Amino acid sequence: MTEQKKGAVATNNSPSIDTIASGATMTNLQQTSSRSIPSSSYQRLIAGIDSLVTTAGGSQGPSDWLIQQQLVWSDFQRQYDYSGPDYLEVKVGDYWFQLSYNGVRPYKYKLYNPQIGHIKVWNVNTWSKGSKSKQNIMFDFRSSFIRTFDIDGLKLWLYNFYSLFFIDMHGVDIQVSRGDIFVDIMCERMINTEEAFNSISRCKTTDKIYSTTVDFTEEELELLSSAPPTYKKAGQKLIPFTLLDKVRTLVANQNSYGCDRVVGDINRLQTCYWGNHKGGEVWGKVYDKSLKVQKDNDTDLQELWLLNGWDNNATVVRTEFSMRRKFLKELNSGTFISLDGFLDNINVIWEYFTTKWLRLVECKKKNNLQTSVVTDFWQCVTYSFSVSKHKVVRERKFSGKVDQLFRQGVGCLTTMIGYGMNDDTDLTYIKGVIGAVDKVINEAYEDNSILYRRRSLGFSTC
Repeated sequence: MTEQKKGAVATNNSPSIDTIASGATMTNLQQTSSRSIPSSSYQRLIAGIDSLVTTAGGSQGPSDWLIQQQLVWSDFQRQYDYSGPDYLEVKVGDYWFQLSYNGVRPYKYKLYNPQIGHIKVWNVNTWSKGSKSKQNIMFDFRSSFIRTFDIDGLKLWLYNFYSLFFIDMHGVDIQVSRGDIFVDIMCERMINTEEAFNSISRCKTTDKIYSTTVDFTEEELELLSSAPPTYKKAGQKLIPFTLLDKVRTLVANQNSYGCDRVVGDINRLQTCYWGNHKGGEVWGKVYDKSLKVQKDNDTDLQELWLLNGWDNNATVVRTEFSMRRKFLKELNSGTFISLDGFLDNINVIWEYFTTKWLRLVECKKKNNLQTSVVTDFWQCVTYSFSVSKHKVVRERKFSGKVDQLFRQGVGCLTTMIGYGMNDDTDLTYIKGVIGAVDKVINEAYEDNSILYRRRSLGFSTC
């Protein structure tokens, strides 16, 4: 059942591009939209998943196969000869993977197949530590391998493959650590610099023009982020919401206009980025995919384009959104973190990104962002996935901040009572303060002051 060998070239039994051409093309790359594309100048070629990183773990222990394998793998890593080219090939199911001579923390073992991707495996001797975070096994897929499956086929393959590493899959959760979704649009040309900066985005940036009338320089933003908390004189406690705090909140919640950075020049724009693509939670980009395919000599992707109407000459522009688990937790209370939740709701996530998170518009109406008309290109991008019935609501966890504000508020009231009491037995004053606070808070709710504050903080849109 289990095999190892030295020096073998890692291969796989995944379908070839000829198999795909014969009708096995992944359905998520062949989704049809129920809306009509507004302009014939743009044609959707393919859409789907470009990158997928998943982790699996839970209450189940490692399989007997994995326990036996670890004895061999550990021995290979311990006796690895760094002066020679030898390496160990491990057969996992129907696929051969190359075992690395060292792991990547917190994973002890790393397996690699150039056609499939990377697998990272937790040490079975400390398996329970990985089970708590549900990260015993991590799988980083190659985009070319993802294209050989439809949605249901990919889920089935993943469950079957992960089952090799666990005693039983009951109680094992497969979660998305990172996912990239995309659409390739055939166009007459790549978007230009003016179109790239004529956009409205919810991404958090610190180096561009903002929706406020005040622009911050890099030095000002750096000074703002590093400024210490502000205290009043006479040893009073920290003020819970100082002017500095308000400015910080303003910077963190404002909308940005235009992309964050571009690659290329005015004559040939190559890539436009929104958000932090180096370690951020979420980011998007629009780039000339036909140029990149030509550089990489990616004939498989060109073949897929041809099957879907590419004329072998037109420019193909890719719009892609990348998200990590921390961002997925904020969408619909974490509905999309699980493998099933993510794969079954790609169209829902796509609609959120193309209608709420980022829009390329004809004219930016700063006084009413939602009425800014999107370009024909962006309409084609938006309609590239099936129309969704559900909406995405991004929610952040603020329980820590609420607890902190409550403690600070109580501390301020307690200090005020300490100053205001006539003597140590003045309970009347304490009860009066409690009654006054109750009255003021209820009046703030009735006159919508609390709702206005929630809107200002970005907690409410109604």
